[in-house]
Amino acid sequence: MRFYFLLLLSIFLSNQSVKSQYLNQDDRKMYADTNFNTLFTGEVISNYENGIIKNKWNYKDGIINGESVLYYETGQIFHKWYYENGVPQGESIQYYQNGQIKEKGNYSKGLGQGEFCYYNENGRIKEKGNYIDGNKTGVYYEYYDNGHVFIKKSYTDGLLDGEYIQYNDLGKVEKKEVLINGETHGESTIYYSTGIIRNTLSYINGIPDGESIFYTPKGHMFKKETYKNGELNGPIIIYGKKKGKIKSTLIYKNGVLQP
Repeated sequence: MRFYFLLLLSIFLSNQSVKSQYLNQDDRKMYADTNFNTLFTGEVISNYENGIIKNKWNYKDGIINGESVLYYETGQIFHKWYYENGVPQGESIQYYQNGQIKEKGNYSKGLGQGEFCYYNENGRIKEKGNYIDGNKTGVYYEYYDNGHVFIKKSYTDGLLDGEYIQYNDLGKVEKKEVLINGETHGESTIYYSTGIIRNTLSYINGIPDGESIFYTPKGHMFKKETYKNGELNGPIIIYGKKKGKIKSTLIYKNGVLQP
């Protein structure tokens, strides 16, 4: 499908500046004439209404190729990356308006490859992890503003796969579980800030299935539940202050409290 558009911009072609040039796009190719006879080679620059450059694109034989740069209306660089034969290739960097790096990574044949890092406006790292062929792979980290790890998780081919650990901002473990193909399997454990277990819950294919046990800050069990296919199924047992002493019991079936 062919269509025309007017780029209200400056175009540099054969080292000569041309204003308000009509270009044509056909199958993502750029042309220097409306008859689609000459593929465009050169730099395309567009501007904000205030005259500040908005973006720069480079084309070779009608295909985007080389450095591309997007700008904030203030003139600060927003995004700089590179193309090779129409697909991202090489380093890609995004910036905040204050000039700090927001995101940095590399592409190969249009897909993320290697380490990608994400930062907050103060320059502190927010997230980092590796990509292979556009998919998150290996250990991936998220961070608090104070630099402590918030979440440590593992990916295989873009899916969460392996140990998942969440920490509080002091570096203490808050939650620990294992995921397979993006779903929680086995026991998920939540902790108090002291390191004492607060709750455990069993999962099968990402659905609660099995016992869920709750503990006091001192480590004493005070409630036990049972799940089946994501629903409460069986007794809910409430324990008294005396160890092992049952205080009350409720019975659930398929998520419904029984009389």
